[in-house]
Amino acid sequence: MAPRYKLTYFDLRGRAEPTRIALAYAGVHYDDVRISWENRLEGEWSEIKNSGKFPFGTVPILEVDGQTLSQSMAILRFVARRHGLAPSEDIQQAKAEMFAEEVYRLENAYIRALLNTDLEQQKEQMNQFNKETVPKASEYLEKLLDKNYGDEVYCVGNKLSFADICVFAFFNTYVGHGEPAVPAALEKFPRLRVLYEKVRDEPRIEEWLKKRPKTSL
Repeated sequence: MAPRYKLTYFDLRGRAEPTRIALAYAGVHYDDVRISWENRLEGEWSEIKNSGKFPFGTVPILEVDGQTLSQSMAILRFVARRHGLAPSEDIQQAKAEMFAEEVYRLENAYIRALLNTDLEQQKEQMNQFNKETVPKASEYLEKLLDKNYGDEVYCVGNKLSFADICVFAFFNTYVGHGEPAVPAALEKFPRLRVLYEKVRDEPRIEEWLKKRPKTSL
């Protein structure tokens, strides 16, 4: 019997979206449980986050095989290994994680700005994110992709991995606002642009992007 997955997160793309995309690519059915983000302070989340169900009092969590997994990157790597989205060689695995961890760093920068309650500081941080953080990180990522052999377009080797999904999900969610078109911020980065398009145009991923709920983030 195939494992039954239950993924719980807010009604956002955010930290759960790479895992959702990975499951879509693998053709795996799962329960996509979404908690209200707008009402998180006084709604369902405030009632259940300390219920003992969530190992660290945070989301996302993935319930599978009678176990509950927490932390978005751990969940993504678990799904990737189970469904052929993790490189088989240790060096390639490390390189894939290198890309994914850089994306996670960028995501943290965005979230710190988003959650800043000082609106003036938030504006400054968001401006820095868009005008400094993303362009500089894009340069680094582009240079790494430039080291690929021949016509390889993926982060690692010639096969889609969780690293490619991380890169795509970051630019799609935090730069492209969830729209499928290549974000203008990638105009000067041809390797990143091709990678974005390659992931986006995978049939099952393309289908997911069309049917997923429209959310603010």
